[in-house]
Amino acid sequence: MFEPVIKYTYMDIKLYQIVYKPEQIDREEEFTLYDNSHNNCDKLHNHREYPAFLEAYKTGACSTSDYTGMLSWKFGKKTGWSGKQLTDAINISGDQEVYFINCGPGVKDVWSHGERRHPGITSIVQEVFDRLNIKIDISKIHHDISKTCFCNYWVGTSLFWDKYIEFSEPVYSYLAYDASPQLKDRIYTKADRGITCGYIPFIMERMFTTLLCIDRSITYKSFSKIK
Repeated sequence: MFEPVIKYTYMDIKLYQIVYKPEQIDREEEFTLYDNSHNNCDKLHNHREYPAFLEAYKTGACSTSDYTGMLSWKFGKKTGWSGKQLTDAINISGDQEVYFINCGPGVKDVWSHGERRHPGITSIVQEVFDRLNIKIDISKIHHDISKTCFCNYWVGTSLFWDKYIEFSEPVYSYLAYDASPQLKDRIYTKADRGITCGYIPFIMERMFTTLLCIDRSITYKSFSKIK
């Protein structure tokens, strides 16, 4: 019998791994260290990894390869994947705008989940959307579990990065710099029982899934984590 032929296209894939300490990086040639130590603190004002996304995008790091990922330093531990396995999987199918692995809960609605875990998050993000004239009612988004991805376990084309930053950056800027004193008091309230930070990281990690849900033109493929 003939073995099936697997189409394999060698893409230029750049995988950055965001770390706060040099020893956190997975020691694989597929990963390039991205030092985020200057954004790290154990305070309510900790914005975690989204500032690194903006820095990389604005310096052009997300547009020099076919696909670019700004991955968590916990990538291997959380997904069970190696960097080589990820690049191989993308090379085999390599025709989507974005690839991702959901390491969080398998929930359909990331905002109702957020409200359970971080009470008050939905009213904050809806207020920001309204202030920015973003015509999204988060209670009426058509959710799809195949589009669910928490945190930064995704790799996208420069086109996808353009769409993602265009959508998410105004929200981040408003939360970080333009919110009223009253809203800032809510934003920088401790948002999670187990983690010392306010609401910004938990809002920003849900922007990826929200974008996929509202923009049906985006092509994507979700990989399963390896147990």
